[in-house]
Amino acid sequence: MKFMHQDMIKSQKERIERDLTSFSDPGTLVEVTAPARRFHATWTMRGVAREATFSLSPHDGIAVSINGKRQTYASFLADDGMSNLRNVAEMTIRRASPSMFIPTSSRRKDIENAPPSPATDCLTDLVAQPASGTTRVIMVTGEAGAGKTHVLRELVHQQADRYLRGKTHQLFLYVNAQGRSLARLDEAFATELQDLRVDLTYHSIETLARIGILVPVIDGFDELLGVSGYDDPFNSLAGLLENLEGEGSLIASARSVYYEAEFLARAGRVSTDASQSWEHIPVEILEWDDDTRKLFIETVSNSNDLSKQQRETFEK
Repeated sequence: MKFMHQDMIKSQKERIERDLTSFSDPGTLVEVTAPARRFHATWTMRGVAREATFSLSPHDGIAVSINGKRQTYASFLADDGMSNLRNVAEMTIRRASPSMFIPTSSRRKDIENAPPSPATDCLTDLVAQPASGTTRVIMVTGEAGAGKTHVLRELVHQQADRYLRGKTHQLFLYVNAQGRSLARLDEAFATELQDLRVDLTYHSIETLARIGILVPVIDGFDELLGVSGYDDPFNSLAGLLENLEGEGSLIASARSVYYEAEFLARAGRVSTDASQSWEHIPVEILEWDDDTRKLFIETVSNSNDLSKQQRETFEK
């Protein structure tokens, strides 16, 4: 028991060092001393020397005391002194241009005869499920033009609004991978964070995803890194999943042809690799039915104040 206790302390000390390093300034040291179940850490971030005390509990996990404030580990990492996820949520809301959203249906492809459900609700519920001991990869599939991007942008916008209202502790980070030729996923993360004009850098994405407070949403995953064929996007994803060590979730969208012909084959080849503890859940975006088309026509007509004659022409 004593060996296991010391082993747990060593593991948590290494985790805290690694997590803080992802936030600390380049060329600076992170120091964590661990005389018992209380760690004292010092690091430098944005040119400011910082320190905090981390307490271990077998029931409550890691508690953090910093600047006279006691927090959970997740709250500490999300706070404005670290990742400032509230600012990321605010910038996500501001960047999203107002647009019309027509609720789109989806279906779980891994459940036989699964009933259709609103896509945004389905994806939100899947991410919110308790941790299963493996990283959860939710693969959103559909044909080109099925509305995957529209769904994911609305999903990210809704989640940012819930985050700002204190309704959830998880924030979604939208990553547009469509038509991009990048060396690795890190570049896609870096580009999106720069576009948001936030202080958070791509170095901390894996840390926040592992904790479960940030969920990357990679739109057009099969188009990312495509200069060397389909091996590139999958290998990049596999590297990210390995670093998540069986924790957290992410959402990725891809065309059905890629998912069925490429992704499943590659996923099968690494499913027995102990270093990549993950599961994937396929969610298919369904084509609009007649009721959805009617709702779209009605919404467009009302928003553009069309005359009766214009509306009849539009409906044709």
